[in-house]
Amino acid sequence: MLRAWGRIELFTAERLAASLALAPSLDEKMVLGEETLRHLQHFELLSTVYGEAGGRRLTRDANHGLDAEPRPRSWSSAGVAQWVLLGASCALSEACVQAHDGLAKRAPRALESVAAELREQFALADAMLRDLLRRDGPHQTTFEADTEHWIRLVLELMNGPTPGPETADAERAFLSTIATTFPSPDVRALFSGMT
Repeated sequence: MLRAWGRIELFTAERLAASLALAPSLDEKMVLGEETLRHLQHFELLSTVYGEAGGRRLTRDANHGLDAEPRPRSWSSAGVAQWVLLGASCALSEACVQAHDGLAKRAPRALESVAAELREQFALADAMLRDLLRRDGPHQTTFEADTEHWIRLVLELMNGPTPGPETADAERAFLSTIATTFPSPDVRALFSGMT
């Protein structure tokens, strides 16, 4: 599960860095830069814990196929991507901390701290997205399409090159969390049918 979480953290950092060109202001570019660094630091911690436990480098596992993945096309798509990716990181971090497996026991305080930070980041991103959806109601179908696109990518990343049962609970928690933001029952049904 740490491998899946690491993949999401690295993917998030790369997508945030790619979004710098889309940011409309210098302030937003600076925030994206800080967020990119934060996710790289999360990845570094996860890579260290994973390496100590398994003797393999997480970087090699985490990088598999990421270069071919798409980048956000617009500033609003970048916001949706960040929200979806934070939701995935949050679900995986919670699952890792609750699993109390051998990997999570190697650095429990550090992993719990990152999980708490991700919960706060996701809550902020969720509030901002909900506000944007209220203001831009006519564009909700675009948000829904972007969300579905990024969710499908995240589910592929969670499973990685060799799918396994260890991320199933995190996937369900992730989809459940994401589905609550959209008021449309059709959208919620779509997300609940993705696993």
